[in-house]
Parts: sequence; C-alpha cells; structure tokens
Amino acid sequence: MKSADKEKMGAYLKKLIEERYPSHRKFGKAYLEAIDVQVNDEELRKISNKLSQIINGKKGIQLEDLMVFTDLLGVSCEEIITGGNYFVPVASHMTNYEIAFTDDPRVWKKYMEREDKIFLNSDEYGKTVIEYALEFKNYKFMKYLMDEGYIWLVDNSEWKNFGYSYGAGTSVKKRDFRDYDTSVPFLIYTQDRIRTQTIALAIENNDLDILDTLLARDNPFLHVAGTLGFAYGLERYYNADLMKAVSESDQKVLDYFSREFEIKDIYNNENTFIYPYMGELIDIMLKTNRKEVELLIRRSLKHNKETLKKLETMIRDAYQSVGENCDRLEKVPVMEITLRCFRFDNENKIVNYTYYKEKHSSEKIVTNVVYISEKSSAPLINELISEINELYSRISSLGDKSLTKQIINWIESKEW
Repeated sequence: MKSADKEKMGAYLKKLIEERYPSHRKFGKAYLEAIDVQVNDEELRKISNKLSQIINGKKGIQLEDLMVFTDLLGVSCEEIITGGNYFVPVASHMTNYEIAFTDDPRVWKKYMEREDKIFLNSDEYGKTVIEYALEFKNYKFMKYLMDEGYIWLVDNSEWKNFGYSYGAGTSVKKRDFRDYDTSVPFLIYTQDRIRTQTIALAIENNDLDILDTLLARDNPFLHVAGTLGFAYGLERYYNADLMKAVSESDQKVLDYFSREFEIKDIYNNENTFIYPYMGELIDIMLKTNRKEVELLIRRSLKHNKETLKKLETMIRDAYQSVGENCDRLEKVPVMEITLRCFRFDNENKIVNYTYYKEKHSSEKIVTNVVYISEKSSAPLINELISEINELYSRISSLGDKSLTKQIINWIESKEW
C-alpha cells in the first residue's frame, strides 16, 4: 500500500465530502459536533480554513483528523491516505445491530441524523434498530429516542387506535414516495409489545417515573372490553418479560401494579380495573415463593368483593324495577329480563353489566375479575386465594340461566 501525495489525498477527500454532504460547511459542522466543539461562526471559520488547505493539497491530514474523517465519511483510513487506491472493510460502519449495542449518545445522534434514514428500516436480517435495542436490553438508547422526541409509545389523542395500540409513532420523516422507509413506523404503530418491552426495561433500570407515561398497567384491549364481538383480547398483549420484571420487582413497583386504576373506553365512559394479568402475576410469585405476593392477593380480594357488591346492588335495583313494570310475570322471567344485559368473558375475565333505569338513563359496570390458579404453602394465603376464586365463580355464574332461582334467592335474601 502506497500513500498518495497531499494533492491527490486532498482531491479524494473533496470527492468523498461532496458525495456525502450537501456542502463543505455542513461537513465542517459535523466535524465540530463529532469532536464536541461548540458550533459557532468562529469555529466554523477555523475548520473551513483547515479543510480548504487540506483539499487544495497545501496541508496534510493530521492523525487525529483522519480518525474523525473516516468515521464521518464511512470509509477506511487506507482509502483516504491512498487517494482511493486501496480499500478495506470498514469496521465502524453503523448498522442497526451496532447502534443498538452501543451506549454512546454521540453515535446515536449521528445515526438519527443520517440522510438515508436507516433508522426507519430493517436490516438484511429483517430487524430494526428498536428490535435490536430491546433484544440487547439497551434501555438507555430507548430512553434517548423517547426523550429526544424521535419516538413516542403513547399518544392519548389517538383514540381511534385503542384496542390496537396506544398511538405510537415517530418524528423521523420519510424521504420521498420512491423510498420505502416503513419498518420502524409500522412496527411501533402496530405492535404494543414495543411499549410493554420498554416498560420491562424501565423497571429493570429502576426508572419508575416513566411508568405512568407509558401506561404501564393499562392495556389497549381494556378500552374496548365492553364491546361485543371484539376480534382479540388480553392474550394478544401478554408480555412474559414484563411479567417477569414485575414479579421480581421491589415493593414500590408491586404497590403500583396492584392498585386499581381508571380507564376511559372508546365511548368516553370511565371504568375501574385492576392489573389485567393480576392472576397470572400472583401465580408466578407464588411459584417463586415471594412473600410480597400477599399485598397483591389482598388487593385482588378487595377488588373482587367490591365488584360483586356493586353487581348485587345493580341487579337488585333492576330486578325490582322490572318486577314493578312487568307485575304479571313470574320471578324467573323477571330475573331473566334483569340479567339480559349481563355478560361475562371467561377468556379475558371481564364482567360487563348494564342496567337501564329509564329510557335515557342507565348504570353500567365493566371491569375485570381476578382468578388464581396456584396454591401457597401458607394456610392463611390459601384461605384468601379460595375466597378470591369463590367470588370469581359467583360473578361468572350470574349469566348461567340454570342458576336463576339461586340468584333470585340471593337477591331477595342476600344469601347464596
């Protein structure tokens, strides 16, 4: 390998710059940013003067400058110093894989500002930089993308997306109609897993302030849980990594995830839920013998009790109203009419009941009910689990017509 003289080296550098940057000034600005020098008119004048001397063959390239030039231009040192007569593979070529692996914000910034918008696309293995970042558990990079406004995983203005995603998107613009630039936008727009995977990483990195921002307890399905005939349910959004992160977390996280929360449905009605995978979360913690599970069990018991109590009040009021308006009917058909708008979704453990008081007045409950499959070695905990499951059984059976007489006895005597 033979080095070129200053004139040939400068001419080749000029060619590379003009192929990759809209102007020498833009390249000079990128150079200053790469070496962490504040960009101002004076510094731009200095670097422009240096580049002019190098390009015109009046000055050689210093070693420290050469390393920056190769990085900015995506070529090897050998290629520049031979004036384009010798080529070797560039180890520093920025790929989705490598960007997702690094923890250098300067590298991230340069990557996000690339003209070819590589961020928006999959690599030759069909993976985007976001998929690699989640695979490598690079939460710092995901946080950088969110903090800098490159992506968002929740957009509360996008009501039309509830039941599908939380309106995620990106501020990185596509090039023009001839370029695809679709992989990342499609990925974050349609896959709620990106949000839940990021929540898992936030918990592992003890970044609890972001949980509310990412709607950590919420689930897109809950916004349409009261809608009949919906195509999919909670299973679509289950994330084993998030469940593991929560089950192994500290008391503060467990307290957050075990509290009830309000959600507005697609009709702007407000419903109360508990974490939709609470039963599964408790099962995991019982298997791993975590003593902190008692908090979740007691809150689940309270939620199930309050749900049954509200249903009892609503059904009693509706039963009385229907009986008064249909005084010629026997009790069984009166109760059947009363429970006509009762629905229980066994797969998603969602109860949905509407009581129409008058023509333009109604009362409604839509919530989830907790069921626990595992047992504990502690007798007291097992008693609580049995009570939770008994409440689940009573609530789910309210729609069973074979139990109508028992339900009537319960409503009339408050006993079951």
